[in-house]
Amino acid sequence: MKKRLDGGYSIIGTAGIQMGRMIIHLLVVDSLGNLQCSTSINKPYVHKSAYSFVQLPDGRFTSVGYVDSLSDPVPPDMYLVWFDANGDTLRSETYGGDSLDIGYWIEITPDSNFIIAGETKSYGLGSSDVWLIKTDTAGNIIWTKTFGGVSYDVARCVKNTPDMGFIILGSTYSSGAGFSDIWLLKTDSLGNLEWSKTYGGECYEWGYEVEILDDGYIIIGQTNSFGWNYAQDFYLIRTDSSGDTLWTKTFDNCSDDDVGYSITCTLDNSFVLAGYTTPQVLSDKDIWLIKIDSMGNILWQRTFGGIKDDGAYSIETTSDSGFIIAGYTFTQPTDTIYSEIYLIKTDSLGNVYGIEERNFGFGIKNIELKIYPSVVRNSISIEWTLKKPACIELSIYDATGSKVKAVRETDIPIYYNKEFIDLRDLACGVYFIILKQNNKQVGKKFAIIR
Repeated sequence: MKKRLDGGYSIIGTAGIQMGRMIIHLLVVDSLGNLQCSTSINKPYVHKSAYSFVQLPDGRFTSVGYVDSLSDPVPPDMYLVWFDANGDTLRSETYGGDSLDIGYWIEITPDSNFIIAGETKSYGLGSSDVWLIKTDTAGNIIWTKTFGGVSYDVARCVKNTPDMGFIILGSTYSSGAGFSDIWLLKTDSLGNLEWSKTYGGECYEWGYEVEILDDGYIIIGQTNSFGWNYAQDFYLIRTDSSGDTLWTKTFDNCSDDDVGYSITCTLDNSFVLAGYTTPQVLSDKDIWLIKIDSMGNILWQRTFGGIKDDGAYSIETTSDSGFIIAGYTFTQPTDTIYSEIYLIKTDSLGNVYGIEERNFGFGIKNIELKIYPSVVRNSISIEWTLKKPACIELSIYDATGSKVKAVRETDIPIYYNKEFIDLRDLACGVYFIILKQNNKQVGKKFAIIR
């Protein structure tokens, strides 16, 4: 996801369609999220995926990912695609050898070329190595470098450093303390290695994004070695300019699967993290947004999700001090699309479109109610948790206090549920979802717009 010069956003990603194929999907929206254009690269019997893209000064886009023919035994190649400002495909290039090669991240360099990071099984020493490629904006290779040992090594992110070099983040099975460790590599402007560091414990760690700070770096990823019960947790590492660790943090919901994919810096020297969490053990995933201070202490956190899996892969700050999150959703599939690109705009406190989600009422300490989104068109996701099983009544009220929709009334004690509510029979306006349990209640406000 990238911010456009006109204040809107461009989002590129991968959608799953029928026959298990993957297609590249590019969207352009205005500052309010209204769709301006949408295009896909969809060829029969071919997988095409995009993981990262850049916007050129003339308005064009270039994405990186991989292409794989289902009718050809040749393994996937790294795949660069050029789009015009309207999202129409201009041309493409492939890079690779006789084995699997993938690009995960692309940046524009200070000398107006491309730097690309990914993995290669065609070149290097091990089963897969970090692959760093510099090309011009036409896709002509300037130089390539591989880094790795005898096992699996991969790069997920590359950024330009102030000294004209590059900082690369990935994971390594070839070195470190455990099965896999987060791997941070620093190179000069020609891709020559200056230093590298590994971070991790006895199990698995993966790194997904690194941000460059005035005095070092901050890394987001996942860990199985630290945190809750050897499950997957958000893993945050703050280092100095040499890659030496200053502090680390893990974040979890005491569940099996919490992964951080993206991080952004804020003007108040804080950070906001985005990924996904499973709120209950074995439940579906929800988007997880966390704001922390400069030492990694949580300032606030938000979750967003429907009745199926939802997750965030990218987060950026916006001009109004809010945040925009791009990810995926399985909550609202169509007849031909099994997963879709998901875009969320929040205010500076992580609330959607400025409608604050808050508890109100009385006796609410044993009830937790979540809704998403807080501004809707036709449907809303509702999730509630009670510390002890109980019979409940869940209803929707309008702004005058009149009950307009009965959602659920149970005569069997329950403690957790998640529902997807059709709201097409309600007019536009402000509403309240009220959950009652005996003489206690909790509520959330939402708005319907069309």
